[in-house]
Amino acid sequence: MILVINLFYRNPLIEYDLDSSDCELFDFQGENSDGVGFKNIIIDSFENHERLFQVATHNFNLFIRELSNSMLEGEHVRNFQINGLPIFWLTSISEKLYYHWLVKAFFLKELIKTNDSYFKGYNEIIFLIPDRYKGTVGFLNGFLMEFNLSTSFLFSKKNKENKYVRFFKISVKQIISYFTVRKPILKNKNYRITFISSLSQPLYSKNFIKNILSVAKIKEEEVSFIPIELFHFSDNLVEYEIPEKLWYAKPIFWSYLNFIYKCFNLILRLNKVDSEFITVNKVQFPTTLLINELQEVLILKNDLLLMNLWLSRFKEGIDNNGSFFYEDEFHPGGRAISHGLQGLNTYGMQHSMYGPSHNLYNFSDEELYDFEDITRGMPRPKKFIVWGDYFKKLFLLNNSLPDSFILSLGNPSFIKKLEESKLIPKTNKKNVVLYCLTRYEIFLQELVIVKKSLLTLDKFKLIVRFHPLWKFEEELVLEMFKDLDCEISFTEDVFEDMKSSNLVITSAHSGVWLESYILKIPTIRVQTFMSDQIEDSSITHTVKNSQEMEESLYKMKRNSYEHDNDFLYLRKDRWQAFIKEVNA
Repeated sequence: MILVINLFYRNPLIEYDLDSSDCELFDFQGENSDGVGFKNIIIDSFENHERLFQVATHNFNLFIRELSNSMLEGEHVRNFQINGLPIFWLTSISEKLYYHWLVKAFFLKELIKTNDSYFKGYNEIIFLIPDRYKGTVGFLNGFLMEFNLSTSFLFSKKNKENKYVRFFKISVKQIISYFTVRKPILKNKNYRITFISSLSQPLYSKNFIKNILSVAKIKEEEVSFIPIELFHFSDNLVEYEIPEKLWYAKPIFWSYLNFIYKCFNLILRLNKVDSEFITVNKVQFPTTLLINELQEVLILKNDLLLMNLWLSRFKEGIDNNGSFFYEDEFHPGGRAISHGLQGLNTYGMQHSMYGPSHNLYNFSDEELYDFEDITRGMPRPKKFIVWGDYFKKLFLLNNSLPDSFILSLGNPSFIKKLEESKLIPKTNKKNVVLYCLTRYEIFLQELVIVKKSLLTLDKFKLIVRFHPLWKFEEELVLEMFKDLDCEISFTEDVFEDMKSSNLVITSAHSGVWLESYILKIPTIRVQTFMSDQIEDSSITHTVKNSQEMEESLYKMKRNSYEHDNDFLYLRKDRWQAFIKEVNA
């Protein structure tokens, strides 16, 4: 018997010459879980898989701490910079998202340690390797050497485009856009408050900003909006206004060409690094993997580098009294903004739920600071606004950032919705269960738990709604629930669906349950292997199997429901006091 392992995100089986006979598939991303002809190995089938995943993410975080301070042939990795911004901080590996292949590799190692005989029971273990990750072969061989497994590697049929060709194509496209982008409406005014966001942001984010204005009693004409699309030279058809000084801070064409030259020159410089491995926490990590991450920033994310350059030029022409607010502050785009506006009053805004297992918010002093050069630490906003003291304590757990770095002001959308919920007439709701989906592969894992439990309920209507970023075939969902009275919701605001629901079901890692928490609607959080380790309350229960779900459904019929202000701060006063101080 052969075991086929996939560690990589967006790595479909169709790109490989695989014979499914005599093969079992262990897909760590869950994206190929409906692979035809393969028996799928489910992570849940391994005993203590949750604890092992926690150990793996801990080891991964330790690894990234050291990697961020590693040397490439005598050169500190943070010394590779554009406009003074260490490009390491814009890499996917420094972002530490749960689906990065290296997180999965650490998890696999922990599984093998505790299930050695299981993995040795296979005649061969084949790893599926995308063309752009060929360097992982050397890493995996060394990383798993102690287990003496019979391993081989199968490479994708889809070849990666030459990096120089890709850089040239992107650069030419940007140069054309530089000249053809429409001039926005310019406002000759110094604004005290500016929001940086996307024109195509989902409804939730639009309402988030709108609710800040409402809760803090700010008039819309008193604030400025800067669309991210401006820095991409996007010719968006939506008209928008920006500060005049920002438009005229746009790099002149020769400066822009110099920017392209510097990016290309750094790509060449990185190509000259010829050391084979760097040692990080006793792990031999192929240099090519780190170089590829750095070069991808220069090629695929150079719009973020351009945004950083543009904002730094803008910063030079304004006073220091303004305040800038933005989401995604610890993702690469947010880091580029923080660095570009360094020294100004910048505020990151928590945009989604996070828990102890979210690597993105797990920062050590080794990452945040650089004791040799203060300019090389991870870019961050001046302050970070969170939804409640729970998130504040969690963020400060692994670093020495001052308590004042976190502002526990509350989520303005939740505050507003709580107000609105008090105006809803109390009526007897019909039996309606709302199931909020996330990604397709997670839905397939949850289905085993959810469907069996729902069949035990008395007559009810099931309403299913897709995540705004992850939509898949409606017919497939309806077919899965053909034995139930099921329909798909296309309502824009999830809050509207919740108001008519008696029970909400959602993925444990999703923030949707917070909306039902505000309305005091019983909620089941279905946990696959991604747990945020949030404790159960009278309103919310986290379940891992159908038996736990059935038990929770029974208990919830008998519970009374109350809010915890330490978890979500749901009053206006902090936002109002904060904005008054900002405008003083």
